[in-house]
Amino acid sequence: MGLRVSAAKDTSRFLSICLGDSVKKLLVLLLIGGAVYYFVTERDQLFGPEVIEDPVFAEFRMDVTTHGRTFNFVLIGEAADQTDCNQRSDRLWREVLSGCAECELKAMTCVEELSSRYTRIWDKQPTHVRYLSLTKGTAGERSGRLITWGVSVKESERLCDQMKKQIEKKYNGALECI
Repeated sequence: MGLRVSAAKDTSRFLSICLGDSVKKLLVLLLIGGAVYYFVTERDQLFGPEVIEDPVFAEFRMDVTTHGRTFNFVLIGEAADQTDCNQRSDRLWREVLSGCAECELKAMTCVEELSSRYTRIWDKQPTHVRYLSLTKGTAGERSGRLITWGVSVKESERLCDQMKKQIEKKYNGALECI
C-alpha cells in the first residue's frame, strides 16, 4: 500500500514537470515510473541469473487518460523465464498499477518473441519519439524499455529525462534515453 501511495504522489509531480500543466498528469506518470522500477527490480537484488539466455518478454500496454489526452505507455521487460515473467507482471499490476484510476490496462502478456516493432526498440533503434532503455546491473534486476506513444518529440524528451531521474535513484543498471 505504501508503494502505491508514494508512487501516485511521485507520478503527479512528475507529470507536471514533464508536460507542464497538470499535477494530475504528473501523478499518473510517476506511478508509471514506479511501475517500471517495480517490474525491473527484485526486492532481493541477488535473486536471479546473471545472464538471461532464453528470455521471455513481458509486454504491458496501458492507456492513461487525463485532461482530455490519452497517453499510451508500453513497458517491455525481460524475464528469465515464463514463471519470472508471470510473477513480476502479476505483482506489478496487483501491487502498483491497479490503484490508478486514470490507467486502463490494454495488454499484459509474456511472449518468447517480440513483434518487429518492439524488436527494434529492444535493439535500441531510434523511433520518432524518445524512450527509456534500462540495462540490468544486478542479478535481481531486469532490462526493459519504456516508450510513450501519443506525445510530441519534445514531450517524449522531457518524459524520458524525468523517468530516468526517477528510476536511477534505485536502479543499479544503465539507463539511457534513445
